[in-house]
Amino acid sequence: ISSSTLTDSEAHCLYAQGESNSVNIVDVTLRRCGGDGAYLRSTTVAINGLEISEIQGKGIHLTDVSGSLNGLNASIESGESALVMDYLSSGFTSSNLSLNSPGAPAISGNFNDDFVIDGAIISSIPGIDMDDSSGAISNVIINGNGSGTGITMHHSARESMVLENITISQVSVGISLHDDGDWQDSTTLELRASQITAQTVISSDSYPVNVHQSSLVGNLDV
Repeated sequence: ISSSTLTDSEAHCLYAQGESNSVNIVDVTLRRCGGDGAYLRSTTVAINGLEISEIQGKGIHLTDVSGSLNGLNASIESGESALVMDYLSSGFTSSNLSLNSPGAPAISGNFNDDFVIDGAIISSIPGIDMDDSSGAISNVIINGNGSGTGITMHHSARESMVLENITISQVSVGISLHDDGDWQDSTTLELRASQITAQTVISSDSYPVNVHQSSLVGNLDV
C-alpha cells in the first residue's frame, strides 16, 4: 500500500496476519478507525511513512512480527497507546517516531527480545512502558507536563535493556524500574549518555541499573 488514505472503518483500518504474508506500507494515512489504526500479527512488515489519527483503539499494534517501522506520526486521543509492541524479536527496528497519546504510554510492550527503537519524540506521559523485555532504545526525547513517569521497565529479561542518548524532562519520575527479586533473571539496565531532569531521576525496586556518562538532575531512589 503506498500513497494512500484508509479511513472510516468499523474496526481496524488495517489488519493482517500470517507467516506467509508480508505487509509493505509507504506514505499511508489511517484516520477515523473504529478499532486500531493497524493490527499486524505474525507477519513480515516494512513500513516507511505512516500517519495515524482520530481512531478508537491503539495506533499500531505489532505482535510477533519481523521487519522494520520507519516514520510513524501518531496522535491518539482514545486512551490507548500510539505504538504497542508484543513478542518482537530478531532485531525488529522502529525509527523516526513522533508520538502523542495522552492517558496511555506512547510506546508499550510485553515479552520483547532484541528489539531496537532508534529515534523518537514523545510529547505525552507516560512515555514508554515495557514489561519482560530486552533490547536497545536510543535517541529519544520525552517531554512531560510536570508530572508522571518518562520510562517504566517492569521485570528484566534474559538480556539487558540498553537506553542511550535519552532526554527526559518535565516529569516527576524519569525512569521507574521494578523487578520481583531472585526468581527473575535480574539482568542490568544500562543507561548511557543521557540527560534526565526530574524530581526523582531513577526509582528502582530490585532492578539493577548501571549509569554511564549521563547527566541526572534530581533524586535517586534505589
